[in-house]
Amino acid sequence: MARWMAERIVKYRSKGGIFRKKEDLLRIYDFLEEQYRQLEAYIRLPATTPLYSTSNAKPVFETRSTLVKTERTTFTFQLNEADTTDFKKVYGIGSKLALRIIKFRENLGGFVNENQLREVWGLDSSVVQELLKHGQLTGPGSVRKIKINDVSLEQFRHPYLKPYVAKAILAYRQQHGAFQSAADLKAVKLLDEATLKKLEPYLAF
Repeated sequence: MARWMAERIVKYRSKGGIFRKKEDLLRIYDFLEEQYRQLEAYIRLPATTPLYSTSNAKPVFETRSTLVKTERTTFTFQLNEADTTDFKKVYGIGSKLALRIIKFRENLGGFVNENQLREVWGLDSSVVQELLKHGQLTGPGSVRKIKINDVSLEQFRHPYLKPYVAKAILAYRQQHGAFQSAADLKAVKLLDEATLKKLEPYLAF
């Protein structure tokens, strides 16, 4: 195995990625099936995930894809209320990723749309898709708002807002008075339209 591929596997694992069966290695970008076949005998992971029947206590074997399909219908949770236990139920999310999702959510003030999950560092698209099969958004009431006409510079913090832009917004408020709506913020030259659109759900007037 090339060193860069080994490093990629270790990096995936360090971000919270979990290998539950041999075939999970194929989820690594550029990991070829031919290479997988060469290494398969040396990988100390099950090729399938065992399940146990409650009726006769004999082991029944199903592929992981079948297991995931069964689990999909068994649980749902609210993305803005979930704890690490909820997130770790999702295939592909371990303790580190669960904590990272929650930290990002708290910094935001809550998720307002599903695409924000793709902004979580280390959360790849396949895991996001699996997460969205179980996680639901509760609505705008679950979002923490920033009172734009009362907030101080020390309090004005948000992942979408650079400190110098926050300072410009409050300087404009001091010069021109209270903001009546998000439209008033368009007059702040350092605040571009894309940032304002992302920030708007978190502002209260």
